[in-house]
Amino acid sequence: MIRLRSLGAAVVLAGLGAWAVPSGVAFTLQDALARTDQTSVVRSAATAVAAAQSSLQRLEYRGDFSLSAGPQARATTEFVEPFPEQTEITGTFSAKVPVGLSESSQLQVKQARAALQNAQERLARAKGSAYESVYALYLAAWLNQEEQGVIDAELAAARAYSAALDEQFQAGKISLVDLKAAEDDLRKKEAAASKGKLGHRLSWLRLATALGLPYAAETPNLNPDPAIERSLELPRPPELVSWALERDVDLRALENDVNAVEDQVELLKRPDLSSAVQLSGGIADHSFSLSYSFDQPQLAASYTVPFYSNGTIPGSNSGNLSNTWNVGFSVSLALAAGKGRTLETESLGVTQEQYSAKLDDLRGSLELDIRSRYQEWLTSVEEVGQAKTGVTRAETNKTIVESRQKLGLASDYEVLQVQASLLRARFAVLAAQSTARVRFLGAANAAGYLENVIERFENGGTQ
Repeated sequence: MIRLRSLGAAVVLAGLGAWAVPSGVAFTLQDALARTDQTSVVRSAATAVAAAQSSLQRLEYRGDFSLSAGPQARATTEFVEPFPEQTEITGTFSAKVPVGLSESSQLQVKQARAALQNAQERLARAKGSAYESVYALYLAAWLNQEEQGVIDAELAAARAYSAALDEQFQAGKISLVDLKAAEDDLRKKEAAASKGKLGHRLSWLRLATALGLPYAAETPNLNPDPAIERSLELPRPPELVSWALERDVDLRALENDVNAVEDQVELLKRPDLSSAVQLSGGIADHSFSLSYSFDQPQLAASYTVPFYSNGTIPGSNSGNLSNTWNVGFSVSLALAAGKGRTLETESLGVTQEQYSAKLDDLRGSLELDIRSRYQEWLTSVEEVGQAKTGVTRAETNKTIVESRQKLGLASDYEVLQVQASLLRARFAVLAAQSTARVRFLGAANAAGYLENVIERFENGGTQ
């Protein structure tokens, strides 16, 4: 299970269903990760675990104890004699006690236990997926927040450039085409500023919705990931693939289905035999029976007792007859035979072949997904280095422009432009670092390896 480490206040936050971010208070990455259990995917997986537990308990239950009573009355007379010559009232008390499960029920219990284990594994996987999703949503919202300063700087530079070209146009130093180009660029920057504010707001709303937070009028200030600049490591793809093939939830579920089919086939190979034994007896007018059935393990007992008797039938129960007692034992066997079980076995064989084909496809797609995500992560790490190279170039350009300004060779709007370019280059590094960390989580989670790296990930790559 994924263990989310955060501040004490964030742990308390995780238990609040309707927690709102106070206005003016920073919202941290730890606050967001502490609420992963509030995401719909985790809640749904937890519900599935509860349903699987309930199903297992229902199937493990042997059945209810039952007790019944049946009063009986009988009137008897000889032919052509007044009715009735004899009246008897008796009562029969019966009880049934389930003492076990049939072989088919035991097979259902076995499958239900496997289903419960799979549901629990899916819950752990859902928590990993929620961790990855919440982290990505948080960084997207934080990047939108950080980009607002870059957009403002670019807009200020575009306005200064447009104003400078307007002055030059008025002085007849540039053409209308040059002025229009500057004005078009300014309009694009203004549109980008409006779109950026909207994106900032929407990215927070997406995060808040995923975390189950109520809507608020203001967007809180988000703190950065303190470990965003740290490097991380994963095992090589062959190791990740091997790990995943042994533990993947979907593979385990399909393997359980294959095992269930094999168990059903083995059960169908056995003779369809039903058997029961019964012990019966009686003394005077009292009688009892005790029986046990093997195919559906159940113990049943009955007892018949006379309550009232009036009158006699000559020759049958006259006073010169003696009371007797008796005891008996019986066995019943029933064997079902026919083509039905053969047809069912053949159908299960076809199902088994389908499952085997699905297993091969799933293994192949799992390996491809892991290797693809791993390569995406490596590419994103390379892009971080490229973005840092862009910062170095932007810093060099800024130094050159500032030096030229001191000599009167560069205008104020050029300084604003080069400053905005440097901010954009630094933002590109943050974006690349964020992408690398998100793809790192994606590669680890695809292999079911997230729990093994989560501590290093949260602590900046150190144990």
